[in-house]
Amino acid sequence: MAIEENQIKMGIDLILLFRLLEKQTEEDAKILLCQTEHNLGKTRENEQVKTKTGNVNITKPIEYDFSVTTLVSKGDKAVADLEEAFDKKKTLEVWEVDRSEKNEDGKYKAEYFQVEVTEFTKNPNSEDQLELEVTFAVNQEGQKDFATLTEKQEDVIQYAFEDTVKKL
Repeated sequence: MAIEENQIKMGIDLILLFRLLEKQTEEDAKILLCQTEHNLGKTRENEQVKTKTGNVNITKPIEYDFSVTTLVSKGDKAVADLEEAFDKKKTLEVWEVDRSEKNEDGKYKAEYFQVEVTEFTKNPNSEDQLELEVTFAVNQEGQKDFATLTEKQEDVIQYAFEDTVKKL
């Protein structure tokens, strides 16, 4: 059976949103304006213990390999929050949202994390755009559910069609 093109997930549909945990009641999550890629890997260590009746496996908690790379836009408030989280050791909320999977309530498939920023690296190059690489340490385990994208958040991702006539 051949896989149809529309069944294959595209990396462009997975986006990250950020918010300082302390601002949970004050503001919506922010999108990095020019995310180029992110990495979200999971591993578990396993220890095999020999017993008199045979081997027993002891599985350790999940460890995450989580990072994002973005081009830096002037005035990008999400970048400022990432740097503040690193500089001041603040916990950050991160959502990985899959824009290709929407439920009947209009929410998108997502995974939620609380993280600490462990690396914040700007890569200024004289011939290229300013790139930022950020690495996260995940607290506990990510939680899967569905997340809302506000109209403003969706507009950042893709502008809406506008008609040719003037707006009233």
